[in-house]
Amino acid sequence: MNGFSGWPAQVFLALVLVFAGLAYLQVAATTLADGNPQLAGFLSAASGAFTLFTFAGLAVAIGAAATGRGKLIGIEQGAGATWHFAVGFIGAAAFYFATQALPQTQAVLSVPVAGVFSSAAGGLPAFWGAFLVAVAAPIAEELFFSIAVPALLILALDALGSSVRMALLRNNYFKLAVVLVVTPLLFALFHLSQAGSNTFLLASIAFRSVIIAAVYLDAFANILPFATVGLGAAIGLHMSNNIAATGGLPKFLGVMLTGAGDTI
Repeated sequence: MNGFSGWPAQVFLALVLVFAGLAYLQVAATTLADGNPQLAGFLSAASGAFTLFTFAGLAVAIGAAATGRGKLIGIEQGAGATWHFAVGFIGAAAFYFATQALPQTQAVLSVPVAGVFSSAAGGLPAFWGAFLVAVAAPIAEELFFSIAVPALLILALDALGSSVRMALLRNNYFKLAVVLVVTPLLFALFHLSQAGSNTFLLASIAFRSVIIAAVYLDAFANILPFATVGLGAAIGLHMSNNIAATGGLPKFLGVMLTGAGDTI
């Protein structure tokens, strides 16, 4: 299958949500440029990050699908893809909220919301603040940190391994180890602007490491044949974290349904 053919319907819904957030950020930044230049600056930074993350992830995903490597980046194609994506998303969200009752898992699976997205959302109406932080930002970030960065690292190691004829560089678990070193560090550094502490840095690295390990162990070894631990699961876990970090599920649903409430 080539290009978008056979992709789960939820991938297209996720892209619509990201582009809705991007459009709002661009309009809001322009509108506020004179009256609130600091907020407009945050919005412009968030808009730039949204654009980079979304298009980088989308380009890599299309390229992987076109070469028959869609499973590599956690987007299954063909029969059952939509079902597997849904199971991954719902299962990851349910797993996250279930484990929040266990102190032992909170340190690994809970990351405070920080960075350009939360900085931008703080001065916006409640609905858009919650939408950007808990819906659009997790999708954009997973397109980048679960698809673009890991896939490019894996493809680079494959190419290098073929060029120098070194089998180790093409070993799936060596590639996973490299991805687990590089990607969580980049993710943590991106979020460090508003919460520069060692605790936050370690929590971010642990959170991203869990997602990367689950996604790529499934890609390499098909650890859950009834679901795809890919983009759907990554988005589900990330959305759940951001919802919990900004007041919890009841507050989030209230803001989404009524548009009323405190800003994020």
